Amino acid sequence: MQKPKVNEHLVHTSSMYSIYDSEDFSISEVHVEKENFSEQSVGHAIVENSIIENVIFQNSEFTKIEFTDVVLMNCDFSGSQLDEGLFHRVIFKNCKLMGTNFEDSYFRNVLFEDCLLDMVNFHGADFKELHFAHSRLNEADIDMARLQKTKFMDCELESVNFNGTSLNRIDLTTCSFQQIETSQHFLKGVIVNDLQALNLAQQFLGIQLN
Repeated sequence: MQKPKVNEHLVHTSSMYSIYDSEDFSISEVHVEKENFSEQSVGHAIVENSIIENVIFQNSEFTKIEFTDVVLMNCDFSGSQLDEGLFHRVIFKNCKLMGTNFEDSYFRNVLFEDCLLDMVNFHGADFKELHFAHSRLNEADIDMARLQKTKFMDCELESVNFNGTSLNRIDLTTCSFQQIETSQHFLKGVIVNDLQALNLAQQFLGIQLN
């Protein structure tokens, strides 16, 4: 996976509110820290080559937003709308994204690490080189999505909705769940450990062990 191309020596201290100073709602090469940007509405904003940390974005609307070469640390996007977004070489580190809407978004070389993603909506999203590491995605919707070179590493996946999403070659062995929402057809080729295989057999085949 390609990492964000951010030159820490070039970024300058700024504010998320500076995005309103540009006609095309764009900011580049900025370092934003400790700010409340909640309940904002910005259409088709562009954020590039930047570091954003300890910023609250709760309940904001960022439809069709574009993040390219961005590192986000300790940010809170809970309840926000980021549908139809484009995320290219982005790291979300220790972020809260509970109930965040990423419907129909594109992800290229993106990492979610140590993040809370319960009830997040990835419906219809397109993943390529997207990695989830040490994160919680309980009751998330990853339905009707396309997973290319997607990795789930040591994640909680309880009751994740994978309906309509092929799990072929997706390795879930380091993750924890008792059940996931999908059908047998889309489970073909999924890689699971012994306990997960038993749970899936009980869920989908009705097999019970004494």
